[in-house]
Amino acid sequence: MTVLDGKQVYKLWVKAWNGDVSILNEVTSPNCTVHQARLDKKDSESRKGVEVLKEIDNEWACDL
Repeated sequence: MTVLDGKQVYKLWVKAWNGDVSILNEVTSPNCTVHQARLDKKDSESRKGVEVLKEIDNEWACDL
């Protein structure tokens, strides 16, 4: 496992949110809790994992 410093994590995170969601596997835990504004009134505990982050990123990209 590679240990990244804060600057490396930040750069990778920005790169992920700019479209390269494959990076999320490197900078997040596989079972991370996704905290976001929920329009469906469900709590954050109901959405977990890297795949959820990728879905959200793709949804936002489609809205642009």
